[in-house]
Amino acid sequence: MNSGPSVLSTGAAPFGNPDGARENLDSLLERFVDFAGNEAFGALATRADDMRARVIVGRMGAGKTVYLRRLQASADHEASVYADTSQGDLPSTESIVRTCQFFERRDLVEMWQRLWSCSITRTVAAHILRQRGLRERLDGELREELQRYAHLIGQGRAPGTVYSHLADILYEYDAKHKLVAYLQRRDWNDLTHFLREAIVDLPPIAFYIDGVDESFAYAPMYWLPCQEGLFHAVMQWLKDHRIGGRLHVVVAIRDVVFSSVLRSEMASKYRGEPHVRVLDWDAASLKYLLYNKIERLDKRYLTEPAAEDPMTAWLGHAEIENLARGSRETAIDYVLRHTRLIPRDLVEIGNSLSNVALRAKRAGSGPPSQQSIRDTVSAAAGAFGNDQIQQCANQISADLAPAKSGQHGYADFYVGRHSYIRDDIVEALRESLLLLGTDRFDAPSLLCARDLLRQHFDGQTDLATVLWQNGLLGFVGKRNGADGTFFYSMGGMSELQPPLSEREYVLHPCLIDAVGIRSVGSRPVRPFA
Repeated sequence: MNSGPSVLSTGAAPFGNPDGARENLDSLLERFVDFAGNEAFGALATRADDMRARVIVGRMGAGKTVYLRRLQASADHEASVYADTSQGDLPSTESIVRTCQFFERRDLVEMWQRLWSCSITRTVAAHILRQRGLRERLDGELREELQRYAHLIGQGRAPGTVYSHLADILYEYDAKHKLVAYLQRRDWNDLTHFLREAIVDLPPIAFYIDGVDESFAYAPMYWLPCQEGLFHAVMQWLKDHRIGGRLHVVVAIRDVVFSSVLRSEMASKYRGEPHVRVLDWDAASLKYLLYNKIERLDKRYLTEPAAEDPMTAWLGHAEIENLARGSRETAIDYVLRHTRLIPRDLVEIGNSLSNVALRAKRAGSGPPSQQSIRDTVSAAAGAFGNDQIQQCANQISADLAPAKSGQHGYADFYVGRHSYIRDDIVEALRESLLLLGTDRFDAPSLLCARDLLRQHFDGQTDLATVLWQNGLLGFVGKRNGADGTFFYSMGGMSELQPPLSEREYVLHPCLIDAVGIRSVGSRPVRPFA
């Protein structure tokens, strides 16, 4: 999701395409940094040929699509595996909202698990019956048995994707009673039985489900139970002793979805689950990624190629003077601190800084000036901050949607690309942040700003929770015996609500450039006015 023009102003992309979904596959695989199988980096070191992976978890921009495409490409090149590489359009956010509003909140995850399970079942059956390579390997009698369930599988000649089958179900069964009746039909058990019989004689079958990030951002409270249901459906199929090892359904889900899973009674069951790969980036892993990107740069983007320090070789400066904080810091810390600690930001800011270095070399002026580096980093951070504010506004907008808006056809007023109230929410968010005034403040200041936004929207949203879940709010404190600044993270602070009794809170540095709040660094916090 972009709130404005990209920071990347030239046609060159020396660090690659920030959007892994749009990158040419060959280029993506060539540029991929694989962490050399170093297990210290956890799921980031997942091998391309790892057929155990079922769920890839990460923030928006964490590289879920890149990892999924890499796994898919490896499976597609394996002759003994049937890997579906087709892409399907997601169901509309409005249809997700409408379906969620059919049911009580407490029943949503279970309902979506059933919906996804049925979608996967009919997708597998459709591929077995409609793809010649699979159909011809199937026993004739078994093929006839599967064809008896055309009323469940749906009409059509193309096998379709898991997404397209889900969309067809939501479109055809657009009322609660029709949907419930379809999902509860007894012949689902019979169809599943014959699929178990069929799949034994077929090569392993793999499906890949991705592309939900942008839609998720428009209505998180509705997509969250939908994705949580998908997670449980995939794990349910995995545990099937007849089918689990031969049917590979690999999905990408948001970090807040997995956090929600871990808050349930299933927490002990899925924490450390080897089939779940959490792409949890931190300063160390992002630094490794940046150094590898610099090492692969064409020499025209290096201002001092002979320098041992990678940042000096790239930008000509080992340290950057931080004028806002009145201090100096290492160049790599300065760059990484202004990202959201995700590879998408690193690639975008890396492209922009590489072009700054290239222009300085062509001008014959030596390395780029520190001011040009600061200006470039500031522009990038402002864009990242604006993106996050828009994402927060989407979440609040979805929170405000009336209970039956989907069923009565006006959910689009609150969710989706064309939400008509989002500009008002963005303005209210900016005003709340400006009232805080600085990037560090105390608990009373946070609670006061929180109450102001709550009053603005009649108590239907919570500023602290929205900022926390979107990585814009952190706190200074102690966790697990260590002092530090903590933001929402699957690797540590995975609670969906922030603690509200800490001594000091911080806003992400990108908001300094996006909103214009003042940086006070570690100096005393100005009281809320």
